[in-house]
Amino acid sequence: MITIPNSVYNYQKKLKDMKTLNTLLLLTLIIMPGCAKTNKVDNSHEKEQINENCLNWIKAAERGNVDDYFNYITDDFIFLGQGMKSISNRDSLRAFLDKFFTDYSFSLPTWTTQEIIIRDDIAIHRWSWIAYMKSKSDNTVVEFDRKYLDVYKKNEKGEWKGYLHSFNTNK
Repeated sequence: MITIPNSVYNYQKKLKDMKTLNTLLLLTLIIMPGCAKTNKVDNSHEKEQINENCLNWIKAAERGNVDDYFNYITDDFIFLGQGMKSISNRDSLRAFLDKFFTDYSFSLPTWTTQEIIIRDDIAIHRWSWIAYMKSKSDNTVVEFDRKYLDVYKKNEKGEWKGYLHSFNTNK
């Protein structure tokens, strides 16, 4: 019987391990560059549409026009105002907006988009503004500095509509 010295056995094992390691390294070098590539999608047009929708939505609120306001939101819209219970059906939202627009005028002269993230037919719009709310009963004006996080859905016509509208103080 021939005995193979441990040094030969260890050498053969090391060679096999090196071949495995080299194969893994080669595969990694081949595969990784493909994984690192990202297909940059130019969605600047989509972002412009979302900003335009936001601007028109703001104008509808400034005019106090509930029907116009509804043109910029989805049928399953959710309103999450700071310190309020969420409003998640159109009848409740209409009642809330009718009362609000009857009691107050509203202006948003300054607003800024911080970020818009788009994934397929969903978008997140993070923005802030300074708004003024004026009581129609006593002309008291209150200034609000707020930050918003809105979620938009793209409908079957390719239009972006507000799905979730949430805000908090900008502090």
